[in-house]
Amino acid sequence: MSTRPLGPAHQGRALIGRTAAALALAGAGVLAATGGANAAETCTTTGIGNGDPTGTDNTVNVYAAGDFTVHGAAEAEGVVVVGRDFAVDGLYGVGVAGGGSLVAPSKGSVMLRVGEDVTGTSNLHVGHGLDGQMKVGGTIDGKPAEGTAHASLGKTAALGAYADLTTTLRSTSGELAAEAANGTVTDEAPYVVFRGDGHSSTQVFAVDGGKLGSASQSVSVEFADIPDDATIVVNVTGKVHANVTDMRREGATAAFDQNGDNAGLGSYASRTVWNIVGDTSPDIAGSAQWVGSVLVPTGGGTTTIDVPGLNGRTWVAGDLAHTYAGGEFHNYPFTGSDDLTCTPGTPTDETTSSPTTTPTPESTTPASTPAPSDDSTETPSDDTTDTPSDDQSTAPSTDEDTPSTAPADVASPSPTDTTVVLAAGGTAAPTATATAQGEGVLAQTGANIVPFAIAAAVLVAAGATLLVLRRRRAV
Repeated sequence: MSTRPLGPAHQGRALIGRTAAALALAGAGVLAATGGANAAETCTTTGIGNGDPTGTDNTVNVYAAGDFTVHGAAEAEGVVVVGRDFAVDGLYGVGVAGGGSLVAPSKGSVMLRVGEDVTGTSNLHVGHGLDGQMKVGGTIDGKPAEGTAHASLGKTAALGAYADLTTTLRSTSGELAAEAANGTVTDEAPYVVFRGDGHSSTQVFAVDGGKLGSASQSVSVEFADIPDDATIVVNVTGKVHANVTDMRREGATAAFDQNGDNAGLGSYASRTVWNIVGDTSPDIAGSAQWVGSVLVPTGGGTTTIDVPGLNGRTWVAGDLAHTYAGGEFHNYPFTGSDDLTCTPGTPTDETTSSPTTTPTPESTTPASTPAPSDDSTETPSDDTTDTPSDDQSTAPSTDEDTPSTAPADVASPSPTDTTVVLAAGGTAAPTATATAQGEGVLAQTGANIVPFAIAAAVLVAAGATLLVLRRRRAV
């Protein structure tokens, strides 16, 4: 497993990240206790919120063809697929987030797939309140804090038809890269402005990665002259060490944020994609809520996500590192692609519970399309032992691996099969004054869980007091 050493800023935020993750999970527990966990069979792309899931999406939100490592981050909302190893060093939620788009995978479905080994398993909360399942090709080092694990399945069975997702990633990225630019990118202090043509249904920009900042220089990003319903494609060439302090739309008095232009965040997140075609190891860093999906089609390196929230799909052909203290992946589709849009229906690979406690071996039938072998990050594992000898499940698996987001050789869902509700566009109308976020400040979605966690503690204390009084009266 490849692991990038942490810098001083990452190390200094590690404890804050673990605290944020704990508060987010505690808050999610309080909210789940006060409402139902069943979400509507629709996808919504409104802004960030706190609460129970309100929509369903079974398209993969986070994909790494290689290793996925977590250093202090808090959550990955939506379906997560990892081609090789998954390592977590603190509390981490997968599938359901305490604060995010509130769009989660179907109840009881497989929300985490790992081709090889998992470490830090006891820190994992998979599908909080939704009976989340995880499939692992290799070993796990314990029992997940929440969710059901099916281990030692072999890579083919664990990934199912998602084994060839890199092919889909590269095909989609190539199509986007072929789009001719019709917008401009200019420095208009204090912003780097992505200015569209004001009327095209697809606004396309070509930008050198250096314009997005550097380790020593931060930038702010503004979108201008973009129609409210237009798809936004940003093809990024060259080296990328993005350092973005805020993103916003023209005319906004606040940046995209839960406590700022939240409606704008939801609208732009679902319509925007950053197609990074010139760097195998890009860094997406800064204090902004990053808006839009991120695609990295070339393997051999590590993509580092070091922002409070990444709002959109994150698909990389190499390794992936999630490093911002309390940072979160929020589950937003990219509606400009059939492969990256939302799939609201219940997947056919759903793993259901059963009263019996005897585990049933998984099917060992190989997927119809083998994993690509031309990338150094996609070394196949030994799949000769496909019987789940280390299955942590207390229920048998009765699933068949048919993906909701199909690889290139499987028919993709038609846009007409998906209900996607976009947030309002147009002139920004922020719901509250934006709160500046700097280094070391918790992501808004994590911080907003604190009142719920406090409320839960008060309720527990009150219950304990009543119990003591009853016992005294009984005496």
